[in-house]
Amino acid sequence: MTPFSAYLRSLRMAKGLTQRDVGDRIGYAQTSISDIEAGTNRVSVQVLTPWLDALEATDAERLEALRLAGEPPDDAAPEAALT
Repeated sequence: MTPFSAYLRSLRMAKGLTQRDVGDRIGYAQTSISDIEAGTNRVSVQVLTPWLDALEATDAERLEALRLAGEPPDDAAPEAALT
């Protein structure tokens, strides 16, 4: 289990949802949700966004998920633009 997958699992559990609940909300099988949470399958940003929507994640929770996934937020400025 990766820190990212562990975070998704803990966030889901904190929201009181099952893997099946999340899967039903985003159109994935419970087994796919399980594999992602176990860290055996990667999740794309295209899947992560509806996943976080299904969890009714706060902005802070979304940013943490993106940080752990290694994805910059949509509005992040490129490093070179800061100089």
